[in-house]
Amino acid sequence: MIAALFLGGFHFPGIPYESMGPWLAGLVGMVVLSVKVLAIVFFLALAKAALARLRIEQMVQWCLTYLGIPALLQIAFVIVSRQLGA
Repeated sequence: MIAALFLGGFHFPGIPYESMGPWLAGLVGMVVLSVKVLAIVFFLALAKAALARLRIEQMVQWCLTYLGIPALLQIAFVIVSRQLGA
């Protein structure tokens, strides 16, 4: 789901799907999606191996400390930009 929703699914920049036949375009798309899924699995396994002893309260504290302020700033930016753009 991550590869399909956030990484563009079977699309990849620079691959001319329009000039391929439908069968070849589908095959190339399946290969691209498979590579993206395998990359996600690899990075999740790498993160689990590197952060094996990370407890949930440590993660919550880190997220609140380092990600809370940028998230609130981003929300404020979106609200202001929608108000100015509308």
